[in-house]
Amino acid sequence: MKASSKTIQKVFRQEGLNRSHKSKRSKQRDLRAWKEANFEPLSYFQVDTKDCIDVPYYVERIWKAGFPRWLYQAKDVRTGVLYSAFAYERTAHNGMLFITRLFAHLESLGMDLSQVVVQTDNGTEFVCNSPDLTRRSAFEVAVESAQARLKRIPPGACTWQSDVERSNGIIEYELLEVERWSTKSELVAKTTAWEYYFNRIRPNFPPMAGQIPLEAGPTTRTGRPVNA
Repeated sequence: MKASSKTIQKVFRQEGLNRSHKSKRSKQRDLRAWKEANFEPLSYFQVDTKDCIDVPYYVERIWKAGFPRWLYQAKDVRTGVLYSAFAYERTAHNGMLFITRLFAHLESLGMDLSQVVVQTDNGTEFVCNSPDLTRRSAFEVAVESAQARLKRIPPGACTWQSDVERSNGIIEYELLEVERWSTKSELVAKTTAWEYYFNRIRPNFPPMAGQIPLEAGPTTRTGRPVNA
């Protein structure tokens, strides 16, 4: 017996066989719930670098005032806490300095570094892309020395770094394109102030549903948020 396409669609709807289309907000809620169920606060960081040469005003500061070109960033997947540092070169040595400072900060908060995972892409500022599998970059050695775990994303899997990539865009739109600096010390001061605002004051929409990262982080025995 033949049936029209409309009849088939009607039967599919009645039997619940149609593909459900979730709203973007619903997907974000599901993703937030999944992260809360699978990650502890300050335990899984996406680390990336941003080339600031594509920001019109800032590139002028690079060429005329010798400002640093590269921005290293680490973002905690669970809480959204963001840590950043400027560098003149994108190298494994600078990556090592950045991750070492981050580990020292986490230790000061009482975090167990053996439970921390650092996720990066396959850039040479993080890993040693050599046929000799025994070679390690300075960044890899720093992660191993801290007894943390390094996770490299598959080549071309850019969406695996979506959390920190989004932060790259936010710091560009809210800081690098807006603020004006005369000196490098002023750059560091305003970037530190913005990072404080991002982690402690600014509600994050999405995926934190209006929470600030500090509220989503670990707490002390008295129930107060850890000073992230």
